[in-house]
Amino acid sequence: MLKIISNQDFDTFSENAKQAPRKRSHHNLHEQLDAGVQRLFISTEPETYMRPHRHSEEHKWELFLVLKGQLDLLIFDDEAT
Repeated sequence: MLKIISNQDFDTFSENAKQAPRKRSHHNLHEQLDAGVQRLFISTEPETYMRPHRHSEEHKWELFLVLKGQLDLLIFDDEAT
């Protein structure tokens, strides 16, 4: 199923993030929360913080595409350094 996301949608995502206590908002593209592949937009504001986390199973991974703005990214090795 094709889903079209407009610039107006991105503005709405951003406004939702600004109003949220954690300064982020999610817009799911997948229909079910238990879907094998979860695709979503996460809109964040500068005040938000996403804790470091790890997917230890090989088949679990994440892809981040920055569509607007910038972010700081820290990558840790197996010893968390």
